[in-house]
Amino acid sequence: MQFPFTNMSLPAQRGLFGLLQEIGQTLATFIIAGLMFFGIVAFIFTTMGPNGWLKAFLSELLTQHPMAAMTAVSALVIFGATGKRYVDHTTFHVRIGNGLTYACLSCGIYFAAKLATTGAI
Repeated sequence: MQFPFTNMSLPAQRGLFGLLQEIGQTLATFIIAGLMFFGIVAFIFTTMGPNGWLKAFLSELLTQHPMAAMTAVSALVIFGATGKRYVDHTTFHVRIGNGLTYACLSCGIYFAAKLATTGAI
């Protein structure tokens, strides 16, 4: 059962119920946008922060043989080119945008729950 004040598919009605419905829709929109923003910021922080996994990966990669670094860079270029080709030739551009939106929202929910339970991102 859906909470009637946050049903975004219905247009706002007149009167007190309409006002409560608009307030619920606005509040739900702000919560969703806030979680998406928090997900993006927290993901960037955990990736590129002082103890981020990107720093650990690059420092580990640079201590290896130079051929390992060249292989990793070549694999990333091939993966990026293949991904770009797939995205450019796909007719589901709306699905890709929705997928990114839901991914950011999921990251926001995950990091908010992690922050609430452990006290740290």
